[in-house]
Amino acid sequence: MKFHVKSFTAGALAATVLTGGLAMAKSGTESIEVLYDNIKIYIDNVLTETKDADGDTVEPFVYNGTTYLPVRGVAEAMDSEVEWDGETKSVYIWHNVAPGGSYLTDVMEPYEKDDTIHIENFKMMGEEYTHGFWNYSSNLHSIRYNLNSKYSTLSFTLGHIDGHSTQEGAGVEIIVDGNTVKEIELDPEAPPKRYSVALKKGLQLKINMYKYVGMGDITLD
Repeated sequence: MKFHVKSFTAGALAATVLTGGLAMAKSGTESIEVLYDNIKIYIDNVLTETKDADGDTVEPFVYNGTTYLPVRGVAEAMDSEVEWDGETKSVYIWHNVAPGGSYLTDVMEPYEKDDTIHIENFKMMGEEYTHGFWNYSSNLHSIRYNLNSKYSTLSFTLGHIDGHSTQEGAGVEIIVDGNTVKEIELDPEAPPKRYSVALKKGLQLKINMYKYVGMGDITLD
């Protein structure tokens, strides 16, 4: 059996590896040797190939008896959002469980919205959803909010609204300060699902809604 050992700079590892606990604060550079041994990652018993932001495969490795995993690759394989803050040297991971927060529809009104978007209760797969809105159209329509840099995370339950045939291409696009931060396209048979999106203290939020979809229990943190 062959082992592949490579030298790494410790300063670069902080942004790319995930350990089981909190590491002691440390800065600077240090040359270390790490061990590669074709380590495999299984999530829910499914073999997973982890990739970096450029789509290149990133392998786990062992250092001083601890196995290190690539943060972005593992988090995205578990359907979570990942953000690296270079100023604070921090990795942020948002899993698809809504944190506690204020309902969007309780704390602010949209400054602009298309007529086919209704801010009212609606049903998805027979369950009623509140504190959200839905698009009564087979076309693209938008709603806009002024966040005033007060919030870090937007969470919501997304799905096909009852009473209309599900269609290919249904979904939403989340845009913060003119930049798309999340695009979600729903499978025609997909049940409602919870999502969390990083807002990064943005000023303006725009949501594009495609083809009879609803966003319920929308919260801001």
